[in-house]
Amino acid sequence: MIPRRLLLALVAVPLVAILALTGFGLWTALQESRRAAAGADALPIATVVLELIHDLQRERGYSAVWVASDGRLFQEALQRQRLRVDARRTTLRSVIAGLHAEVTNPVVVRAVSEDMDDLNAFARWSTRETPTSARSSRSTRT
Repeated sequence: MIPRRLLLALVAVPLVAILALTGFGLWTALQESRRAAAGADALPIATVVLELIHDLQRERGYSAVWVASDGRLFQEALQRQRLRVDARRTTLRSVIAGLHAEVTNPVVVRAVSEDMDDLNAFARWSTRETPTSARSSRSTRT
């Protein structure tokens, strides 16, 4: 007959190994879950930023045609597109405001804030000469 201590050792060693592997598996799953949650948190802002980039590209295209045509083509489309870009910027500002409440990393908050400030400064600069005011100023110069 097998001694009780030997029997206990034969059962305990595999049991400890199984518990250790199960614990490692649970730890790994928890880490993956945290990474997935972090990625999911970034999705709303990424979607808004991509939509803003797309609308900025469309505005750039309309602006290029408008400038090349000396203000004769795409004036209304450009004005509508600028309104869309302004709406996207407003949406992005509200998403960023929510992000500030959730994100505790000051480097991320500062970087997002600085980028948004740059975008707002560019918007203020670019609206100094609207399609309507630029066209009328060109007419008076000739």
